[in-house]
Amino acid sequence: MLQMLVPRSAAAMAGDEEPPSLNPFDALPDALLGHIQVLAGIRAEVAIVSQRWWRCWLAEPTVWEEQSLYCRANTPEELEQQLERAVEKAQQVGRHASQLELDVWSPKLQSSKIAGTVTRRLPQLLACLTPGRLQLLQLRNASLTDGVAAALQRLAPGLEWLQFGSTACALPAARFSQLAGHFSALESLDVGASYVAPSVLEAVAALPQLDELQLESQAALPDARQLSALTRLSRLELWQSKHAVGPLLPPSAAPLTRLTRLAFSAADMQASGKCVHGNWCTGMVARALGLHLPSGERCTFRENLSGGDEWYHLAFERTDSGSLQLTVQYANMDDEEEGGGAPLAALYRTMLPAGAAVQELWLEECAIASSAGGSSFSECGPLLAGMTKLGASMCFERTARSDAALRRALDACIALTPNLHRLDMGNYGAFYEPGWTLTAGPPPAVLGLGRLESLSLEGMLLPALPEGPYVAGEPHLVGFLPG
Repeated sequence: MLQMLVPRSAAAMAGDEEPPSLNPFDALPDALLGHIQVLAGIRAEVAIVSQRWWRCWLAEPTVWEEQSLYCRANTPEELEQQLERAVEKAQQVGRHASQLELDVWSPKLQSSKIAGTVTRRLPQLLACLTPGRLQLLQLRNASLTDGVAAALQRLAPGLEWLQFGSTACALPAARFSQLAGHFSALESLDVGASYVAPSVLEAVAALPQLDELQLESQAALPDARQLSALTRLSRLELWQSKHAVGPLLPPSAAPLTRLTRLAFSAADMQASGKCVHGNWCTGMVARALGLHLPSGERCTFRENLSGGDEWYHLAFERTDSGSLQLTVQYANMDDEEEGGGAPLAALYRTMLPAGAAVQELWLEECAIASSAGGSSFSECGPLLAGMTKLGASMCFERTARSDAALRRALDACIALTPNLHRLDMGNYGAFYEPGWTLTAGPPPAVLGLGRLESLSLEGMLLPALPEGPYVAGEPHLVGFLPG
């Protein structure tokens, strides 16, 4: 269509006149022409046709339904200019928006001058939006001031999706609780703050229509067990900083039967000393509060070997293939920590909705044990019987601190998974110390896996792989020899 019109545009610019009848689009009203452009997928390239086409495209409301405004500046003056332009754009086309994303960032975002600029400009921008039309709103790095709360309250009844907050600012409990009472249609809520008060969680738990919820806090989150009342949830993610002083009290997933993703991160990992190869798993940490499970048991976590932040320590989700997957990272599933460590069965009871059966289990850098006194996998028989994929990468045994003890611990788990198709026990960090490798040989239960299709023992320092057969056909074997 554009190719047909470009020659005419060139002729018009050259001063040649053409009868209007040669272009049937000239007879269309502006509103109809703009609507046709949008339906045809035409974007800003209409400017090469004519000024009228450009004007009609800009006037089409659906062009402005989804808007993204990024205000990123290094100085208060730059941020002021960018926010002023954002407000001017919102004044022109904000009334058409059904989705708006505003991301405000500055290296000195919390300085009084910059915070004052955001506080003044943000309510002006929100005032340009249409209640009932706006359904999705993302406000990153924005604090809930009185002005912002009042502007959001006007939009709240029609909002279906809200992402709000800044992990550098506390969330004002009274303002949020009052605002939450107006979220009659809200289905997805994502809130970040430096501190979340108990009354904020109470207000969230009173939103029964929520389908998705993510809460992020730099401080310890308040008691989250009340969130079990949100039975319509399909996604729930709770995250508190590794520097938060206090455990996370998560809800039981049992009544949340619609869940497709559940994830927790809760580790106070302030180390008593530098964690290095060889003594990091015995020196451990000064405080590892982690999770206080609904069953009364406690699960603690450690800092990972790379020393970086991990987003989640526990995650349950439905994969693209439809399988249910449980991932456990850096968990102490032995009794070396003060107060003991939760066995895998306790984590299952917390993470799984009623009736859910996991097909994939991934244990990453977990402390595991198996002895006459108990096992990390006690009471797991019915829970693991249907497993088809099992990963136990970089898991270690620190009670006896021997490869033979690690072999027994892994064997206790594999013996409960007769239907495995894939087994991964790789030592990908190459920590060749007692309790980390399988120099004593693979767990005996591996030989009984009649359906195994893929076996990885990379970095486990096996002297050789014992003769099978492991499966009826040929298994896919990965890196089982030293080096």
